[in-house]
Amino acid sequence: MTTSRPGWEPESYAEAIDDITNGRVFEHHYLELKTEYKPNQNEEMRGDIAALANDSGVLIVGVEEDKATRKAVQLRPIALAGFIERVENATRTLDPPLHVECHELVDPDDETRGIVFIRVSASALAPHQANKRYYGRDECSTYRLADAQVEALIRRRTARVDHIAASLSKPDVFETLTQTGRFAVMAYPTANHNDELLAAYQTPADYYRWLDEQAEKATAAAGRLATASHTFGNWNPASLGPSAIERWPAGVGRVFQPRTGGEGTRGYLVVHEAGAVRFAVDNLVQQEWDIRPAREAFDWMTMWTASVWTVCMVRQVCRAAGLTDTGVDIGIRVDAIDGAIPDTARVEQDTFRRMGLRDHVVAWKGGTYQRTAHVSAAEARKDLTGMVRTLFGQLMRSTGLGTVVP
Repeated sequence: MTTSRPGWEPESYAEAIDDITNGRVFEHHYLELKTEYKPNQNEEMRGDIAALANDSGVLIVGVEEDKATRKAVQLRPIALAGFIERVENATRTLDPPLHVECHELVDPDDETRGIVFIRVSASALAPHQANKRYYGRDECSTYRLADAQVEALIRRRTARVDHIAASLSKPDVFETLTQTGRFAVMAYPTANHNDELLAAYQTPADYYRWLDEQAEKATAAAGRLATASHTFGNWNPASLGPSAIERWPAGVGRVFQPRTGGEGTRGYLVVHEAGAVRFAVDNLVQQEWDIRPAREAFDWMTMWTASVWTVCMVRQVCRAAGLTDTGVDIGIRVDAIDGAIPDTARVEQDTFRRMGLRDHVVAWKGGTYQRTAHVSAAEARKDLTGMVRTLFGQLMRSTGLGTVVP
C-alpha cells in the first residue's frame, strides 16, 4: 500500500458531486464507500466500522462505486432520519464499545436525504469485536481476521509503549548533538503497521517540498491548539535557524545548525516512511537573563511546545497518505540538565517577582528524564494539555514549579 490515498472531506453536497464527477473519489484502505445499509444489514455495518478502527478511516454511506475500478460514480442519498442513531447503536454493541463521529451532507433538493460521513479514529483498544468476530480491512474490503491476525493486533497494542521507550534509549537518538540540555521526541501513529505508508511522497526528488508543506500545516494545527488551551505557546522547528534537507535510513528530514559562530541550538527532524516523526535538539540549558546571580536554567516551554508540534506533525504526514484520523503514541527524553532549574522567565517577567519565584525552585538532580504517553485522536484534535501533564508533570513538580503544569 504505497500509493496516494487522499482523504475525502467535501464541504458541501455540490462539492461532493463535483469531486465524483471529476474522478477524485475512490475506495482504499482508509476510505469505505457504501450505497446504503438496509435495515437488516446492521451486522455488516458493525463489521465495517470495527475493521476501520484498526488503522482509522472514513465510512461514507450514500455513494455508489464501480466495483471494478473502486471509483465513486454517483451520489445515492439515503434517508437521514434515524440513521446516525443506528450507527451509534452499532458502535455501542462492539466489544469494547467504540466512539465515532458522524456528519451529514444534505441533498438540497430533498432535505430528508443526504450522505453520511462516519469518521472512525484509530483505536488504542483495537481490535474491536463485532458480531462475535474480529474484522480487518484490505485495500477495498472487510474480511474476518484469522486467530493469528487477532493475536498480532493485540501484541501490537501492548508493545507500543515499550517500542517508544526502546527507541529513546538507543545511543544514536541524539545523533551528533552536544550533550548540554538535549531533548528528543519520538512519536508514532497509534495503529499504523504499514512501514511504507509514505513511500510515494519520500521517493521523488522534490520530497523536501512535501516535507515543508506538512510542517507548515502542523505549525498551523499546533497554533490552534495553543490558542485554545492558553497553556503552551506556539512553536515550529523553523525557529531553530537555518537547515539543510537530508535523506535518512528511516526516511527524510532536515538538520538545523546554529545561526552564527558555531554556537547556539542544533537539531534535526526526521519523518519515517511509516509515519513516525523524530525530533531532537540540544542546548536547552542557558544562563538566566536579567537576574543576578544567574543560574543555569532549562527551557521547559520549548520542550512542551515541541512535543505538541510533533504530535501535529505525525497526524499531518499520515493524513497526507490517507490515514485520516489516528491517535499518537509519544515519548520524550531529556538529557544533561542536571543542576539546572526550570526557566522562571517563562512564568514571570518582572525581575523582583522572578527572584521570589526562584527561591522556591530547585535544580533537577535526576539524570536522564524519560516519559511516554498515548494521545487519542479526539485529544489530538482539541486538547493536548493532558499529554503535557503526563510527559512533563513529574519533571516540573520535582523542581518546585509544578504550579505551571496544566
